[in-house]
Amino acid sequence: MSRFHSVPSPYTVSRAGDLLHFSNEYTCWTHDLNQGGELVAAVVKYGSGENILRAPQRLSLGLMEGGYHQYLTCNARARKFTLDEDGGHPRLRVWQTLQDQQGQVLPEVEVEHSVTYYPWGYGKHHVRLLVNQKIDTIGQCQVGSFYCTPDFDILAVREALVLQGNRCGVNSVQRWQPLLHGKARGDTYLSAHLPASVLLFSRGLEGIELALGDDLQAWDHFGTRFAGRQQTFVNFSSAQKAYEVRLCPLDCYHAGQSIEGEYNFKFRMTLPFVRPNITPLRPCASGTFYHHRGFAGRWPTRDEVAAWQQAGVTLMRLHNDGDSFGNGIFWRDAAYPPYPPAEMAKMDEFLAHAGAAGIAVAPYFSCKEYHPDAGGFAEHSQEWARLVDAGDTMIFNYFKNGVFGAQMCLESGWLQRRRDTIDEVLRRHAFKGVYYDWCTGSECVHDAHGKARHWDNDKLLELLEWSHQRVGEAGEVYLHLTGTPSLAAENLASLVLTEESGYGLITPLMFTPHVHFVNNAPRQICNMLGTVANPDNNRRLMLCALLHHATISTKEQQFLDFYREPWMQNLSQYRRHTAPGEGKCQTGDENVGMALYWNEQQALAVFVNISSETVSTDWQAAAGKLPDNAIPQQSLEGKITLKPLELQTKVIKL
Repeated sequence: MSRFHSVPSPYTVSRAGDLLHFSNEYTCWTHDLNQGGELVAAVVKYGSGENILRAPQRLSLGLMEGGYHQYLTCNARARKFTLDEDGGHPRLRVWQTLQDQQGQVLPEVEVEHSVTYYPWGYGKHHVRLLVNQKIDTIGQCQVGSFYCTPDFDILAVREALVLQGNRCGVNSVQRWQPLLHGKARGDTYLSAHLPASVLLFSRGLEGIELALGDDLQAWDHFGTRFAGRQQTFVNFSSAQKAYEVRLCPLDCYHAGQSIEGEYNFKFRMTLPFVRPNITPLRPCASGTFYHHRGFAGRWPTRDEVAAWQQAGVTLMRLHNDGDSFGNGIFWRDAAYPPYPPAEMAKMDEFLAHAGAAGIAVAPYFSCKEYHPDAGGFAEHSQEWARLVDAGDTMIFNYFKNGVFGAQMCLESGWLQRRRDTIDEVLRRHAFKGVYYDWCTGSECVHDAHGKARHWDNDKLLELLEWSHQRVGEAGEVYLHLTGTPSLAAENLASLVLTEESGYGLITPLMFTPHVHFVNNAPRQICNMLGTVANPDNNRRLMLCALLHHATISTKEQQFLDFYREPWMQNLSQYRRHTAPGEGKCQTGDENVGMALYWNEQQALAVFVNISSETVSTDWQAAAGKLPDNAIPQQSLEGKITLKPLELQTKVIKL
């Protein structure tokens, strides 16, 4: 199978009248000086190629005057602007006026907005609001709010920790919410708390994400000392014919609220690096050990590595963060060396075999866990620990034979320690990349980290970008991101692992939309069959994942054999792909799943039967719903008969 590597794509800036365009290979952001210098266009070049936004982004203040009297930054021309660089990256700075629809300016208020564009697809925004005279009628403040295309079909909100189901967990997506294009009230998302991030996307096509900066406290208690007066609102706007994404540090029509002084808000806007062609399938990048053979026989042999090579495997991970054998020999997070000398020798021998076979091996690193036996833990863990409640103790993640480690926060000295420990491993051994678990920003309230409430999403991205540079453009950045989508992280990944959660039934609709996402990186799912694993269920799982253009993280022989089909190695000739549940192709039987790949010359239909009976059914693909409208027929349709657990493909010339 093919390797896949991302490279950074720096932005360049050009001007056309009042429009400032920041473009790279995959995306383009446009600001309009006549509308306050605000963001007015966001284009994913290999997505739809059209503007995702339907109105300018804005900061607004709503004063309580028989309703909200709104003053917006996009209503007036920028007072002045500068273009320069920050760390070699293009930066726009604009000085803005708050003005209502009638042209009235809000006096004694200044806004300075800067945005710097980085080569992994995002702009870092810093909005400085200076209120020189007290305003005691404040009811609402919006920061970074925007309207976007009604064509998006999924909303993924990583909510604040106060809304999470697991207090000691991370800021994850609790629900992948279908967007119904204004045709049903189920569209609305409403919360009295701001999220960590908001992501809207069309599966297989494009999306846009806004993530708050690490200083979450800067968004809290704006105009009031009471919690729960923020608002996050996402809904279809019939007036704009768009989805409105409203982020409000304050939205409460109530007396006793006031603002005065300086306020600073930071957030990140990201577009995906959608590739011009479908990313390749990357099979079987799983853990290296054969646990069923016991501790003495766990290391792969030269012949087994050769078998991986024959199956097209190009990436494996050395995943040994828990005491699986109960003998105390395992790779403790942030410890080095991980093993006694004899085991270190076996590891290096295995790495030599893998290298000779052209297989990259990435060691497991937890971005957040610090094992108590690792160097420096006793001296620094209390200072670097992630705390979710002030005055609480550090959080340990437990394993059956001990602990994986304590949770740390990257907004501390842990970031440098984690980098140093990763660098030491890569310097000393023939690893060809990194595999990151706990690869997510998470909220923390440890006051030693310089802020009250914060998260470490920006610092995580610093670690990922450093890692990409450290392993080189030919190295692997393999990320586990179950429940924590991040366009900026996935733009630089060479493989994304997801779905580490229990399955319900094995069906073509079993996965979250994070599996068939936006074609910015190859994808893989965790094998979570557990006690229901058997040859038939293994095949069902492979068939369902294949429909979503994903592989299974395992090296079992049945899976290795499955991915040897020649046509699976040629899917990058197609530009688009649609999976079950997306409304673009369907069959008449719930046990028969269908996916479709296409380019301008041909389409490839993929059919699977997950039942234990032979099934005959009709199938149809609605050409008018397919991006690019590359298929001239009004619809593609036919009839298919499949034997139990059968896979069939059909090439359709266009």
